[in-house]
Amino acid sequence: METQDENTLHSPNQTEGDEESGKGSGIRVFFQTALVTLVIILSAYLVYGVYDYYHEPQFQTNEIIKELPAPSPTPENHKQESEEPESTLPHYENQVGILTVDGVDVTNEPIMQHPTEDEYYLYKNEEGKYSIWGSYYVYHDWNMSSIENLDKVTVIFGHSNGNSLHRKFSVLKNFKDANFARQHQYIYMTIGEEKSRWKIFAVADYPVENNYVQANPSDEFLEWEIEQMKAYSYNQYEVEVTPEDKILILSTCTGSNQYETRFIVCAVYDGLC
Repeated sequence: METQDENTLHSPNQTEGDEESGKGSGIRVFFQTALVTLVIILSAYLVYGVYDYYHEPQFQTNEIIKELPAPSPTPENHKQESEEPESTLPHYENQVGILTVDGVDVTNEPIMQHPTEDEYYLYKNEEGKYSIWGSYYVYHDWNMSSIENLDKVTVIFGHSNGNSLHRKFSVLKNFKDANFARQHQYIYMTIGEEKSRWKIFAVADYPVENNYVQANPSDEFLEWEIEQMKAYSYNQYEVEVTPEDKILILSTCTGSNQYETRFIVCAVYDGLC
């Protein structure tokens, strides 16, 4: 009769225990691997975020930007299928207009205006809910009833992210580059049923102390400010501007820690589309 060493015998309970232990070990390895992967992804995201915020892209500047011919209206039957008609866009409470900037990711964006608070939409989205990116907005007492009734100067504010070229008004910093600026020279603003075109004449990191946020400055001050905007501009546009013209300014942060300057894109009214 054969005998077996009792050290080699395994009870059913021991076998089940080993299987459960193996399963538990596999689950632990899986979660440890997933945790390490998540940490690596988050670390890479944070590193890229810091790089994107502080990295200054190389731009070609200090060049002459010759004025492009006025764009021809697009025939209705030649419109791209992906282009969404403005009449079908969402309309929010306190929305006063629609903004589109040629060449960047600002297309058919709502322009907001709270009836009493200037910076209500600084950290609120179009629905009035908190958002670190806020909305595009104008001050509460500026006239946005129609294109004709606009003040001398209209400033639209929006957030940006340091030197980044991504999201919200960060994308406007593409206009620092002369090659980009040559190809994209127009801003479009719709109020009611009227769509207007605005021709860019300056793109600059502009001192806040110059007080460009005035709806109806004197002709003398506005003439001086137009000269200053052109002087600070990254490139020189061959666009004529006078104090009698209506001016549109898109304003955002420059990325400076001191917040002594703002990045602005300045355009002069060029008629209805």
